[in-house]
Amino acid sequence: MGGVPMIIETSKVSDAISAQKLVKYLLSDKGDPLLNGERVLLAEASYALPPNSSNSAIDYAKRFGDLAEKWTAQHRANKKAPKSIAQSVTVSFYPGCDAFPRDPVAPLRAIEIARELVGDVAPGERLALYVVHGDTQHLHVHVLFSTVCSKGKVWNPRFDYRLWEESAERLEIKHRLYRTPNRISRGEKVADIALDHGSIQIEKRTGVQSEKRKIKFQLSKILSGENIEFREFIQICRQSGLIIILTRSQSGRISGISFQKTSGLTFKGSQLNRDWSWSKLSRRLNFDEAQHRDIVDELERLKPTESKLEIKQSHKSSQGVTESKILTLGSPNRSWTNALRRFRYENASDGTRNYYWRNQKRCTKPAFSDRGDKIITTSRQNQTIYLAMAELAKNKGWGSVEIHGSDRQALTKLWLACALTGLTITNFTPSNEELIELLAEVYRVDERDFSYKPRPTRSKEPLEG
Repeated sequence: MGGVPMIIETSKVSDAISAQKLVKYLLSDKGDPLLNGERVLLAEASYALPPNSSNSAIDYAKRFGDLAEKWTAQHRANKKAPKSIAQSVTVSFYPGCDAFPRDPVAPLRAIEIARELVGDVAPGERLALYVVHGDTQHLHVHVLFSTVCSKGKVWNPRFDYRLWEESAERLEIKHRLYRTPNRISRGEKVADIALDHGSIQIEKRTGVQSEKRKIKFQLSKILSGENIEFREFIQICRQSGLIIILTRSQSGRISGISFQKTSGLTFKGSQLNRDWSWSKLSRRLNFDEAQHRDIVDELERLKPTESKLEIKQSHKSSQGVTESKILTLGSPNRSWTNALRRFRYENASDGTRNYYWRNQKRCTKPAFSDRGDKIITTSRQNQTIYLAMAELAKNKGWGSVEIHGSDRQALTKLWLACALTGLTITNFTPSNEELIELLAEVYRVDERDFSYKPRPTRSKEPLEG
């Protein structure tokens, strides 16, 4: 299997306090025995003194955070201050596999490459800190640089991830590093959607491609052929192990397309590439509902059964250690609170109370339902629905609950919603791997420190319905 390329991930740092927290995390050894080697291998800085053995991580973090704030104020002068004073960038190098050796990158060379990368994407003289970590199977460099350069200009490109990807590709060639076999073509870069933070964290930890990257790569290869027709597209997808799921609107027309691997992970076409939304893909594949009726009928017949998620009151006692840690973290942002207020309810004749999105007046399918002894939904994607279900369970006086469902990925998200609401889940706990992935996706943090929560540059999916 192909390995992971030099991966770039970014996040914004809003103020001096956020910068201090990040620098403290970067320079801290965490106190635990390191299984995979020394954590901080090397640290250097631009337009600031580098950290040394006589500095504590806390002291240096405070000085650097204050310096970042002063740098911004000084070089912006009387101009409007930027929304973020700094940018956090992580450059991860290929860890190696059976087919390809590890990238021969020493800590000093890693910083040189990171400097070149930052200078290429964000040109100009900038305050910056470079810290090399070696406590995982891949060497990686954390960079914190000011968004304001010495000339007072603010660096804030709209599609920054594409700039990082293009520069990374050039540097992989220049420094003879391992090159990913599935770079998308330049013509697709505007439409392509970067991997979410959780997928990137999995790739960094395991050294193998995430399910999302595999599906993107497969579809890119399939759609690279010219004049491919809908019938042929479906046939090739099946041969490649991809399951096609078509969704219909309330009017009965086909309105969406999703792709699923045998592992069960499902991704909407529009989540993978803007050109793979149903409206664009159907035109590209010359789809005609009358002409392709037989294929559509077969796809709907073979469509995976809709799985249900449910919350039930539990009378078992449980300590809820993991849930209490999640509750301590708090909500990632304001959109994760008061979710129940976004829904209206209607009482059915059988006593069921059905909840609908408040902003969707003509919606006929409930987002979730309260059946008295349990709260159920068929949603597999929307975290807001899970949060509202958990809030409803809390309002019903359920302190301990059981959660059930066949889709483990959705079940893990429901577990997070319950934990953030203060509920104790007595029958389910995510695996360590699932928990790390979920928290990395939601809070955009490294697996060793869930207290630092940098502001994301983009979200995986909207919380609204």
